[in-house]
Amino acid sequence: MRNKAVSEYSLAVVLLFGCSSLSLEAGLLRRDAGIPSPSDLSRMYAEARETLRSEMKTAMNRNDDGGGNACDDEDFERLQGMLRYVSDDRNQLKKKWKQLSCGRRNDEAATFLDSIFGETPWQKLEQSENLDGFLQSFDPDTFSLLGDILKLLNAIANARDNVTVTDEVVSAEREECYIDYSAFVEPITNPIQNGIVLLICDFLRVLLPQLPHNRTDFIFNLIVDKLLENCGDELELTTKEMPDWGLRMIDAMSKIPTSISDGRLSWVGAYDLCHNTKVDYNYTDGSNFTELSKRSFTGKYCRLDLAIISNGTELPIPPLQFGICVPDTCNSGDVAWYITNNNTVLRGVQALLGLKLTYVYCGMEELDPSTDSALQAALAITIICLVVVVIATIYDGCFRKRLMKKHVEKVKEYIEESVVGKEVDRESLLDDKPLKIRMTNRLEMLFVGFSAYTNFRKVFTIRDKPGELPVLSGIRALSYFYVMWGNTYVFGPIYFEAWVTANVVGAIPRITKKFIFQPIINFHLAEDSFLLISGILVTYWFLRRHEENKNKLTVRSIIYYFLHRYWRLMPAMMLSIMIFTCTYKYAADGPLFPPKDTDGENCRVNWWVDLLMVHNIVKTSAQCFGHAWFVPLVFQLHVAAIVVVIPLVLFPVVGYVMIVVMYLAHIGATAAISTDLRENRMSDWYNEYLLTPWCRAGPFVIGLAFGVILHKRRGLGIGIHWALNLLLWVVALICVMAPAFASYGQYKDGGERWGTAALIAYDTLARSSWGLGLAWIALACNFNRGGVIESFLCWKAWTPISRLVYTTLLMHGLFIFQWVYTNRQPIYIDEYHMMYAFFGHLIFVMIVGLTISLIWDLPFGTGVEKAIIARTKFHWIRAGRHPRRDLNRSEKKFYGLDSSRSSSSSSSAESEKETGFVKAVSSSNDSEDGRNDAGNHYEQSIERPADSGHYEHVTDVPGHSNHAYKNDEDEPDIDYYSVSL
Repeated sequence: MRNKAVSEYSLAVVLLFGCSSLSLEAGLLRRDAGIPSPSDLSRMYAEARETLRSEMKTAMNRNDDGGGNACDDEDFERLQGMLRYVSDDRNQLKKKWKQLSCGRRNDEAATFLDSIFGETPWQKLEQSENLDGFLQSFDPDTFSLLGDILKLLNAIANARDNVTVTDEVVSAEREECYIDYSAFVEPITNPIQNGIVLLICDFLRVLLPQLPHNRTDFIFNLIVDKLLENCGDELELTTKEMPDWGLRMIDAMSKIPTSISDGRLSWVGAYDLCHNTKVDYNYTDGSNFTELSKRSFTGKYCRLDLAIISNGTELPIPPLQFGICVPDTCNSGDVAWYITNNNTVLRGVQALLGLKLTYVYCGMEELDPSTDSALQAALAITIICLVVVVIATIYDGCFRKRLMKKHVEKVKEYIEESVVGKEVDRESLLDDKPLKIRMTNRLEMLFVGFSAYTNFRKVFTIRDKPGELPVLSGIRALSYFYVMWGNTYVFGPIYFEAWVTANVVGAIPRITKKFIFQPIINFHLAEDSFLLISGILVTYWFLRRHEENKNKLTVRSIIYYFLHRYWRLMPAMMLSIMIFTCTYKYAADGPLFPPKDTDGENCRVNWWVDLLMVHNIVKTSAQCFGHAWFVPLVFQLHVAAIVVVIPLVLFPVVGYVMIVVMYLAHIGATAAISTDLRENRMSDWYNEYLLTPWCRAGPFVIGLAFGVILHKRRGLGIGIHWALNLLLWVVALICVMAPAFASYGQYKDGGERWGTAALIAYDTLARSSWGLGLAWIALACNFNRGGVIESFLCWKAWTPISRLVYTTLLMHGLFIFQWVYTNRQPIYIDEYHMMYAFFGHLIFVMIVGLTISLIWDLPFGTGVEKAIIARTKFHWIRAGRHPRRDLNRSEKKFYGLDSSRSSSSSSSAESEKETGFVKAVSSSNDSEDGRNDAGNHYEQSIERPADSGHYEHVTDVPGHSNHAYKNDEDEPDIDYYSVSL
């Protein structure tokens, strides 16, 4: 019967723990099984020492009484067996003892005996639980197998000393956890433990008597006797019956999966099954089976992070993640205590399999929203914003147009009385009371800036606005798609804070060999598209504004350039950081959720770095909102561009030279830094190359140059032959495709890895190549030289998407990680699943980006600014819903652009010319279809006072509808091109 039980227990051990060696299983046994622990052995040695000393003194006393011989050979050999563990100089000790004992010098012999047994080695042995040094003194022929058993016992004893549980929480109700947890764990571990006891006892009974040993070896005989004594017939085995609900708890726990070699390190179990388990049971004392109390608990999912130990060292690989289901009466500290200190079998498994419990994550169990002041403040700010948005939307959508009607009538009456038919300086009239904006008007304008009605129309108005470059909307939107596509693969599978994939080790080498996958490897090129667009718009709009400002450059305009750029980017980012930092802990949970979010923790400390727009170069090892590193990069390049744009408007040739100098400086710095990183410090490549403005400035500087070209050639086009145009298109496409697919040569089957020189060349030139190709595409499409590509990139549907790119890029990383970490099973990487995830991310994050735009970005980023800089009531009235047609007619009359002006006198026209207002004229050099023989476009231009804030220079591009007024509907101006993202 016992042999059958042993075989069943052995099978259970093999199935549950994968232990193939029964000699290793012996190491699971400890005090509970009857085999002495190191502290027990030390106590046993002390007892044996006293016993032997007492016996030897008794022998001497017998000799004094004439009843014995103090030089008895048996006593002497027993003493010799003890002396081998006391001193290496056993012969000298033996000789001295023999002289004293056989010479009947009993008093001296007794003193000498006391000195031997009081030696420091014995005291150290009694006080120490580490037997490693002691076991080294064993005779290998005699104690080899017994030494292995004792070493295993020692490893188990010291296992908990090697455990570092960072979330150790000492619970005042640990007993509650123990009762509920052991109720379904010990019915499994106890039979295993009992089976191991029986296996070891049978093993000892059969093998120990056959071992060659010296019968005088006191320590060996002592241990063998003790082991066999504890394996007697009265051996008591602990048993416990598994409750029905316990099977459900066990079922929710992790099982050893397949594909571990493919990188399946997250053994998650059944998260929802665990949390949905409700248990009510009767707790009984195991000794008398008397019902004590009724207990109940709910399942709680916990994840164990187990580092792999080899030769005493933790391997530098992600830990195994093992999901378990525990009672909710346990916290993470209780679970760690039970596994590493309380349960013998679970403790032994860790020691034998070379695992180290490094973290126990049981969800956000210690969080209390009622005491989290940061969370409460963030929610209060968000709720206030939402309330203001709702009230402003109701006011704007239902009442404002009616209220504005009487103000428009007053403005109309004033214009008819003071302007129409009179020769006056209209610009000076803007400061008159009927047209000058008041503080109450500014406050109302600020309030209306929160209107979701108006802001929604800002986003989704798709008619071309004067001076826009519609091709940039298409490039911006497609680049955003490209970034999302790449980050779908990167956020989670490659960049992670918890292992979330099922096959990344096998999948990455497989898919990187494919030609079609190379753009994903190089997806960071899409970020250079945004830098190119930024550079184009900086010079294009700066030169335009300067021209409209009558070629005047003032300190005020330069200061406004910096403040406008900073304020346009900052509110959305800081408010997003606030919400993320304060709420990420409460947002979601799941079996793959990391124990802590590094970005979130960093933001609580380093938020000021983001506020200063330097978190891409300062404290990069502890980044806050790390996925938004592009925001400070863009801002820093805009600041650096001032050394170009000021010379461009004052001394154009100097400005052109500065563009060349800036680009050459970028190339030199990038080559030097890349060389250093590639040869010496590759681990710093991300922080010191990818994030720094001096290494990413190439496309931006190219954009500065092409912005000048677009400004200088507006209305003139580019007169080139079709063959040259085709050649330039081929070159541009090669420039774009080459850096995206160049890596195929080294990743394909049989490909050779690039050398250091090739990698440095790619780092230095690839981004410039990408930017140069896209710059030509933008230039050609803007001047109607793009054919089908132009029609695609200038598709009006790209416009709303491009306006949401900034907020979606701010939030996309958070929600991709949220999706990854809340999955109930690890992600399986293949092209189909990742593409499906990409489209899901794309749509969902666009919705989030729209929400952020309506609540934060547009109200704070543009609404506040416009309320501050608005000068006239024209700006105020147009801030929200208003009687559009009446206001347009009044404004035309004010600026002398109504139809009645066609019959005005020449003196009136001359007066208008003197005041800086000129009627629209069209070029006489253009043919009927809008181009001359060289393919140049014609232009209609309406000049306006720089501070009027309404009329714009208009470039009328054939095929794209332009209007002389920005506002052909009743929504306010759209200033999205001030943000180049």
